[in-house]
Amino acid sequence: MNSRIRSLLPTLLLDLALPVGGYYLLRGFGVSDWVALAAGGAVSGVLLLAGIVRSRRVDAVAALMLGLFAFGLLTLFLTGDARFVIAKDSLISLALGLVFLGSLFAGRPLLLAFVAKTAPVVEERYRESPAVRRTVRFATLLWGAGLLFDAALRVPLAYALPVDVMVVGSPLLTVLVVGVLVVVTRAYAKRQHD
Repeated sequence: MNSRIRSLLPTLLLDLALPVGGYYLLRGFGVSDWVALAAGGAVSGVLLLAGIVRSRRVDAVAALMLGLFAFGLLTLFLTGDARFVIAKDSLISLALGLVFLGSLFAGRPLLLAFVAKTAPVVEERYRESPAVRRTVRFATLLWGAGLLFDAALRVPLAYALPVDVMVVGSPLLTVLVVGVLVVVTRAYAKRQHD
């Protein structure tokens, strides 16, 4: 297993398994969808805050995630609509998809910014190699379109399927979409550089 993926597993388990497991545990005790979702959101927010305190730094991703958890809890309290709280995750995908696509018109595609954090050599290769530029631009387009697809699919599912199903279905949809995007991106990059 790739070391980057392995390093993400604890985070995925905490961010996905704990809130989803907590939701189902509370539902098993007869707690309403509303309260169970609020508890799951609160657990996720507390875990994120603990990570920020432990690392003593707030990066853009952590700030965005904290804002999203706060927005989710706020909408839950204001609307009382559990389905809307699940559907609001599509706003994240929509916003990110639009930012990915919009960055194609800027001097630096968003995917390059993400990759350069873990592999700074890619930025230099991007400046020097047309094949790398083509790969980064294609991948940025692919991720933008994939995230828009995720957003468009999640809203109807949130209102068509039971809340109990979408509590686990929504994060699984994200994992599935991101997994497909990673596989297609890697396959395209490998084909371009063989």
